Amino acid sequence: MLEGLWEPPGVELSSRESARAALGVELGRLGVSARLAPTGGVVRHRITHREFTVEIWRGERARAVGRSAGLRWVDPEAAGVAITALARKLGRARASADA
Repeated sequence: MLEGLWEPPGVELSSRESARAALGVELGRLGVSARLAPTGGVVRHRITHREFTVEIWRGERARAVGRSAGLRWVDPEAAGVAITALARKLGRARASADA
């Protein structure tokens, strides 16, 4: 249902997993090396019968990402970028924190 929509990288955690470690592994799988820092921000989101609590982390690339990674950086505010409602909420939360 959400295929083709852009969303920032994320991970689903079990209760005992480290968010930093799991997110680092996922970014590595995507070919991205980043220094991660928690922002303290949290967004709650519901889609159909599932409810999510999402921690917001800030990532700073540790090195350039090669073209072979097949990734695209997008501005979620740009016209024509199809994003999920959760990504829109995360963008608003980030903008509020930066203000």
